[in-house]
Amino acid sequence: MKEQAVSYGGTDLPGFERHNDKAFELHRSDDPKRKFINVFVGSLFVFLFQVLLFTFSPFFHLRAALLTLVIFVGISVSLAVDYRKSAHFLPMSICTLAAALCGAGTGAILYDQFGYFSILYNYTRIYDNVVPSQKAATVTDAGRIVFSVGSRVDTHYAAGVVAKDGNEYCAAPVRSSQTNMHVEFWAVGKNCCSNLGFFKCDSTEVKEARAGVIEFDSGGIWRRGRSDMYDAARQKAEATFGLDSPAAPIYVRWVTIKE
Repeated sequence: MKEQAVSYGGTDLPGFERHNDKAFELHRSDDPKRKFINVFVGSLFVFLFQVLLFTFSPFFHLRAALLTLVIFVGISVSLAVDYRKSAHFLPMSICTLAAALCGAGTGAILYDQFGYFSILYNYTRIYDNVVPSQKAATVTDAGRIVFSVGSRVDTHYAAGVVAKDGNEYCAAPVRSSQTNMHVEFWAVGKNCCSNLGFFKCDSTEVKEARAGVIEFDSGGIWRRGRSDMYDAARQKAEATFGLDSPAAPIYVRWVTIKE
């Protein structure tokens, strides 16, 4: 019995050790399908998390969003350094880094296109029954202005300038009287006017329209603001038609009250 036990590797049953070793090796071997699922699910979570974070949080919590990006980059670097410990680490490191960067970039683009200005307008004031001759400095915190009855965009005094990017930037005075040559508010737009005396931007041709959505100086994260080009169009109109404005007039997009 002793010799039999030795020949069987110290086990009571023949073939037990051999069978157990094979099962153990099979358990240790990397399953490509399982590896792919683990890496894919983890990367997808990182990507979606970064997209949501950079879409909704930069306006109030930009540092927190950047901190999470740094954390994910640190995790990917740590996995890359220890890639010898597991076959999962290197692909997971590369995918985590790519997902974090792509997710942050995608979220930032969405925030720039849709999130930034919607939040900005929610935290600004709405002024009603504003007379066009009223000082623009009295409504500098406005996000939307409803002008008094009879206010209109004087398209005959409009001007446009063509920028280096090929777009034409337009400006026309908001007035309620033909005799007052001083202008505090200007309706603006892009590619909706001619050189002089023609302006059809936004709801200018709608008779009931007498509201303006403020055109902010900031263009967002990725885009440059347009205020310098609107300044050029305004100054062209002023020089051509003998108008004058304060140092900081307010630019609006002309809309109906319901818009």
